[in-house]
Amino acid sequence: MAKPIALSQQSFPVTKYSDLDPQQQSHCLRECFQLTDAIYSGLDLSREIQAVHTQNLGDTVLRGMEQA
Repeated sequence: MAKPIALSQQSFPVTKYSDLDPQQQSHCLRECFQLTDAIYSGLDLSREIQAVHTQNLGDTVLRGMEQA
């Protein structure tokens, strides 16, 4: 049994991690941990997000997060 994939017309706010100020980045990392920990206990991607940012390897796109 399969269900076809339907496109969603919902619009989610998109923010880049690099566009956040240091306080917002800290808040973002806490919220990302809460999300990933809820999916898989103990999963924390904070170091990966920070490494990508620090080393200018690209950016982390945050969907559904609104800038304060």
